[in-house]
Amino acid sequence: MEHVSYLCVFALLFVAANGQQCRDGWTYDAVRGSCYAIPTGAEGNWAEAMGYCSAMSSELAVIESKGEQDFLVNLINKTKASLVHDKDFWIGAVDILEEGVFIWANRLTQVETYFWGQGQPDNAHGRQGCLRMESELGWAWGDGACSSTEYFICEQEAEGR
Repeated sequence: MEHVSYLCVFALLFVAANGQQCRDGWTYDAVRGSCYAIPTGAEGNWAEAMGYCSAMSSELAVIESKGEQDFLVNLINKTKASLVHDKDFWIGAVDILEEGVFIWANRLTQVETYFWGQGQPDNAHGRQGCLRMESELGWAWGDGACSSTEYFICEQEAEGR
C-alpha cells in the first residue's frame, strides 16, 4: 500500500510540474521543450498571424522534425472541431526573398526539413510565398498566398528551459 501512495504522489507531482511548463491554453511537447497554441477564433493573413504570435511572446511554429510535424497534426486534429471555418494553418516560413528557398522568418534560417504535400510547393499564380499546413493535403505543407486568411499555430519555449 505504501508503494501505491508513493506512486500516486509521484504522478500528482509529475502532472503538476508538467502543467506548469506552458500558460493556460497552450499544449506542452516534452520532446522539444516547446509550447504550442492554436488561438481560439483567431485567423488572419500570414503577417497578421506573425504579429498575433509575437504579441503573445511567441512565433509562428517552426517545424524541424517528423516528430514535431506529427505532434502538430495531432494538435490540429484535436482542436479543429472547435474551429468555425475549414481553413489551413500558417506556420513560420516564407520564400519571399528567393522563390523556392524557404526560411524561418523569425530565425532567418533556411528550412532544412520539408513535409510537402503532393504537388507542393506550386507557387500557383506566382503569388504563393508563405508556408501553411493544408487541410486537403492531410496537414502536409503547401505554399499559400500570404494574403489569404487562415488559422495559425504559435510556438514558444517552455517555461523554465
